[in-house]
Amino acid sequence: MTYRMDMKKQIFLIDSIGALVSASILLLIPLFNTWFGIPQNLTYILVPFPIVFSVFSFLAFKFGKSNWKLLLRIIVIANLLYCCLTLLVTIAYFSIFTLLGVIYFLLEICIILVLSRFEVQILKRDE
Repeated sequence: MTYRMDMKKQIFLIDSIGALVSASILLLIPLFNTWFGIPQNLTYILVPFPIVFSVFSFLAFKFGKSNWKLLLRIIVIANLLYCCLTLLVTIAYFSIFTLLGVIYFLLEICIILVLSRFEVQILKRDE
């Protein structure tokens, strides 16, 4: 029981840190544009999403004790929508991305999907 309670709270912190890492990488990508082929303006359009997700998840970690299920559902939906956006961006810019740029975005999508699946499992376990 204690493990499940801890994991309910820790998943918000994990999500927050993951979104912060994603935002940081997006901010660094323009420095290596020749390797990724990702336009700088595109990274600046995408970076606010993981920053907002990181702040939201961190606030849920700190303050979301009684309504954690609703907060986690919001995070899952936001993560899945971000995956859709990232996939659309990858398809739209496929011709100018390098292979490394495509791999980066597809890997990010895969990581987010795995995390979202884990979050859904946490929600289902507590029903």
